[in-house]
Amino acid sequence: MTENAWHSGDGSKATSGNRASIGIEICESGNYSKVLDNAVELVADMLKQRGWGVERLRRHYDWSGKICPHLMYDGGKWTGWTTFKNRVAVKLQEVEPEMKAENANAIIKKYLQPDWAAAHKKGDAAGKEETHRVANELRKASGQKEQ
Repeated sequence: MTENAWHSGDGSKATSGNRASIGIEICESGNYSKVLDNAVELVADMLKQRGWGVERLRRHYDWSGKICPHLMYDGGKWTGWTTFKNRVAVKLQEVEPEMKAENANAIIKKYLQPDWAAAHKKGDAAGKEETHRVANELRKASGQKEQ
């Protein structure tokens, strides 16, 4: 690696946090709840891309002993940090939709709605039901709610 960030405050040894970790600033101003939501998304995505789990996460505190992230400290209990790691772990377990919602909806509109309308016109209840079932499977596969 040819570039280095001085983000963890623990020196410059090859095994220091500065050289062995990715620093992410979690801003402690404004809407802290939204900041944490964004951080969970970002960290989970970065871990997923690298095939890593939450056991790889470190606080500034782990590298330098500085009480940081401060709002996760809770008088030394670090309950905020534990909650953050648990939220990232849950996010890592989420399954990505198999297809995009707009693609599923385009298939439903172009192919299934006309089939449903034709079945309705013929009085084919089984055909309508099957078309509806397939449409819902497409919705589920794209992360949408069934209708």
